[in-house]
Amino acid sequence: MTKKPFVTKEKLEEIAAAVPTPFHIYDEKGIRENAKAVKEAFSWNPGFREYFAVKANPNPTLIKMLGEYDCGCDCSSYTELMLSDAMGFEKDKMRTGGASCMI
Repeated sequence: MTKKPFVTKEKLEEIAAAVPTPFHIYDEKGIRENAKAVKEAFSWNPGFREYFAVKANPNPTLIKMLGEYDCGCDCSSYTELMLSDAMGFEKDKMRTGGASCMI
């Protein structure tokens, strides 16, 4: 399988010339396709839910996008819980793994 970049070198150069660095570029189409594929792969299990580690990338747009595919939020701090709550996640879609934060 050959992988192709989701953006051309020319487009990256154009963005870099117009946007101050540092910046992040996300492949929204690729993220959505992967989230949909995970949801479909486990659709046979009605209790399954994928949880996104908010500490891996606390970008509100990304978190909200993953929520559209029924992903939950794995939170390791009170701040991450507040962010997930602000993005509209219900308590049953937020989980914590440590004693440092409680829902």
